[in-house]
Amino acid sequence: MNLIETQTVAGHNGEEVIQYTMKNSNGMEVTVLNYGCIITKWTAQNRNGVYENIVLGFDEFEPYLTKSPYFGAVIGRVAGRIDRAAFELNGKSYDLEANEGESTLHGGEQGFDKRIWKGTIGENQELVFTRTSPHLEGGFPGTLELKVIYRLLEDDTLEIEYEGTTDQTTIVNMTNHSYFNLNGDLSKSVVDHELQLKASRYLPLKDNLIPTGELASVEGTAFDFRSKKTLASGINSDDKQIKIGGNGFDHPLVLDENFNQEIVVNEPVSGRTLTIETDQKAVVFYSGNQMDADMTVRGCETQKHMALCLETQNFPNAVHEPSFPSTKLEPSETYRAKTRYIWTVK
Repeated sequence: MNLIETQTVAGHNGEEVIQYTMKNSNGMEVTVLNYGCIITKWTAQNRNGVYENIVLGFDEFEPYLTKSPYFGAVIGRVAGRIDRAAFELNGKSYDLEANEGESTLHGGEQGFDKRIWKGTIGENQELVFTRTSPHLEGGFPGTLELKVIYRLLEDDTLEIEYEGTTDQTTIVNMTNHSYFNLNGDLSKSVVDHELQLKASRYLPLKDNLIPTGELASVEGTAFDFRSKKTLASGINSDDKQIKIGGNGFDHPLVLDENFNQEIVVNEPVSGRTLTIETDQKAVVFYSGNQMDADMTVRGCETQKHMALCLETQNFPNAVHEPSFPSTKLEPSETYRAKTRYIWTVK
């Protein structure tokens, strides 16, 4: 039976920062803050039955305000980069916050990851977060009513569901930005993790990490994970796109299937396997290329390739690419997205 414990851990802008810890009967724990819906801790067992934390996060709240590269957070209103920090929608122009060069990254400087959400415990011990994103928050049009649901199951599966409705046409593309290291030991990098992806196409990037608009075949590239291989095999390649990504991966891959074991990560030493299934069209695979030695996480100095992210979402910068699947949300529609994280051990 999944149980949820709550604890007030800090204050922020006059509001309480509340920590929720979900536990199932196997021993898995998932700890989430109402600030940014951030997953701060997520334990999974190794082949010896030992549960260890397999995500990056801080032990205290304060570093999340100034140091966190989106550790474990819900991202929105639009995940990824929006070129030129502006867009047109229904004949109107909207200016956004340019928080990465001339681009908007992950919703701007004060995206969903920097907001206090209202947390409640729903039926069947679901953890439900809600908030209202007002019209022109971060420059985005429309008042958006949001819901994010975390559901920990008895088989060591975590489900995350997203919902949103708007009062005028807007764009939405949400994801979770957890950083995974399946070793359970952050002194070890993820380059020896093995990845298999049901993705026959990927989105090449320009030098500013904005998609070019092309859907390229993975055949013969570092992005071909249709058969299982180590991250190192791609990171160490001379593929030009790997260099653009910062000597690693920071690219959207187009999923060929949904809810059919389309993303599988394995760590051979611990035996941990993470299978990710989703209804989203793509996954942004980031191999921690920008993690320089400028902070400490659980006693370990951050380093390049300390962790990997697998951000299930629609295509980044879709508002500027008519050929990409649309991220537009109309008042008559409900935005819905769902991703399932399944932990097993070999």
